[in-house]
Amino acid sequence: MESSNLSSNKRDETNTAKEKNILNNLKNDYFLKEIFNILPQIKTLTIIKYNKNIRQRINLDINIYKEYSEKYSSIEIELIPYTNSIGKFIGIIKEQEQYYHIYYDNNKEEMKRYSLDKNDKIIKIKIIIDYPVDSFLYLFSYTKCIYSIYFKKFCRNNIIDMRNVFYKCEAKKINISNFNTDNVLSMHSMFWGCYNL
Repeated sequence: MESSNLSSNKRDETNTAKEKNILNNLKNDYFLKEIFNILPQIKTLTIIKYNKNIRQRINLDINIYKEYSEKYSSIEIELIPYTNSIGKFIGIIKEQEQYYHIYYDNNKEEMKRYSLDKNDKIIKIKIIIDYPVDSFLYLFSYTKCIYSIYFKKFCRNNIIDMRNVFYKCEAKKINISNFNTDNVLSMHSMFWGCYNL
């Protein structure tokens, strides 16, 4: 009985050693090494549009406000970029706009920008809006690097302008099932030039 247990333990040790060997070989392979190096760098980009003046007035810490924004925001949009995307990803972000803050997974605030770089390795972009925007004019116009756009939450009914929202947008999938268009005054050319849909 004891000898069978010993041989079983030896087999387990041998198998564990083989697995470690295989893993080390994989990690040392040039191509696979690149994959191993890239995996931890893949990120979700979170863009929060919030009312800076209100936050300052009620003296909220930026991280607390971020948590509040995620919990109570009435507009949330999820974007999935193409692999190794590069280019513009959202039109509503302007460099002079003071209400945008961009975060990666590590919650470190990033500088404002409206384009992706191949080195970003972004697999998902989450846009959260708690500031009362009333226009989505040209929001995703000329967007080339986004595979899918999904309006996950759209409870706000103060949007009045949806002209050219997806004008020449090259996304393959657009989900607008949650759109609230109760007070929209114009949807002129909203999907003009969306050849992939």
